[in-house]
Amino acid sequence: MPKPPDRIRFGASFRLSDPEQARAWSILSAFPARQRMPALAHMICRYQDMHILLDELRQLLREELSACAASHETVSSSGQAGDADADVLGFLYALQRGDDDR
Repeated sequence: MPKPPDRIRFGASFRLSDPEQARAWSILSAFPARQRMPALAHMICRYQDMHILLDELRQLLREELSACAASHETVSSSGQAGDADADVLGFLYALQRGDDDR
């Protein structure tokens, strides 16, 4: 089996008329030329890690929200639910709805 290459070439062109790409170039160009590729690799890895963490957090919130909703329904049917519980559930529902917009 052939040995994989030690380096892979990567080229990028930023469209500076695009505000996001212009901002990305501004951030990347702040690094000295020899540090840009390690900085870019670090940013890409951290971006991926952040999205994995956010997905795990959203899943945890969904599980907690469904458990809380089931508990809330049980308490509501017995007439013991307070306004604070309803406010917390409303807040959690709003958080859950907000994560689907990304």
